[in-house]
Amino acid sequence: MTVLLGTSDGVYRAKSIPFETVERVLDAGFITEIRTAETPDEVFAATTSGLYHSVDNGESWNDLEVPTESVWSVRATATELYAGTAPARLYRSTDRGRTWSEVETLQEQPSRSKWTAPGDIPPRLRGLGIHPSAPERIVVGIEAGKLHLSNDSGESWVEQDDPVPDDVHHVHMLSPEDFIVSTGYLGVDGIQSGGLYHTANWGEEWSRLDTDDRPYFRKALAHDGRLYASAASDAPPAWGGGADAVLYESDDTESLIEVAYPGGPEEVVDALAVIDGQVVGGTVFRAEESDRAIDAGTAAGTSGSVLQRTTDGEWRRIGSAPAGIHSLASI
Repeated sequence: MTVLLGTSDGVYRAKSIPFETVERVLDAGFITEIRTAETPDEVFAATTSGLYHSVDNGESWNDLEVPTESVWSVRATATELYAGTAPARLYRSTDRGRTWSEVETLQEQPSRSKWTAPGDIPPRLRGLGIHPSAPERIVVGIEAGKLHLSNDSGESWVEQDDPVPDDVHHVHMLSPEDFIVSTGYLGVDGIQSGGLYHTANWGEEWSRLDTDDRPYFRKALAHDGRLYASAASDAPPAWGGGADAVLYESDDTESLIEVAYPGGPEEVVDALAVIDGQVVGGTVFRAEESDRAIDAGTAAGTSGSVLQRTTDGEWRRIGSAPAGIHSLASI
């Protein structure tokens, strides 16, 4: 088993977990997401400098040359490959990245002129959800912008308004109709909204799972009937906010219970994955003033830890990386 760590300074590889050392196998700047595919050893790395593809356990990588260079999300189905970018656009490839076409209908949405982000940062298509049993259904979340649903492979879309805030960080699919949305929005005059939202019927009805004490949600993951979600009380440290990070668990998808983990609340859990049958998290350690990553639009972090949930429900530190960890995958 190979473990890949997507960090703010490239992709690192560990040969097993726990691990003591890592090697950098892709020097491509900020890694926004790592995703595997059904094909053995096939993995994609979305980065702020392009979308990269490897078929040899991360030993070598090929730039797939998405038309918009900064890629923030990627999903691979059996027949199609999707990439979400910044500025927020959705691209599709039917030949595994050799050629691309834009899903132009997304640009026709009523809210398009209002998609924005703090400062001069372009809006990012950061949330992208496709369940493997229904690849024609696509969930798109914009940071900062609305949530958009398509049940016909992007031919048409439905915008979601209240209650989901217009700042989507992550989408986790539980089934073709059932999914979790992580949001966090610093609004006018510093008013913070956000939260963790759940729909079981394709956006017809929503429930908010958090209590608004730490509304800046980063990631969510479900495994073996339990939901895991990471959050903070403020914007990332790289934007000048305080971390006050927290990790939640839930066994009913209705309420969240705060759990202790190594590094919290100074280390924000910004990656969640299932590796070798157990839930694993990656953290971003509080960044110093000189380490801000405003251009990337998220906390870079000076280092990161890999955490594993043990069979008795405790979290332990099983490795580290020399940069903040934003995505994890195993091949």
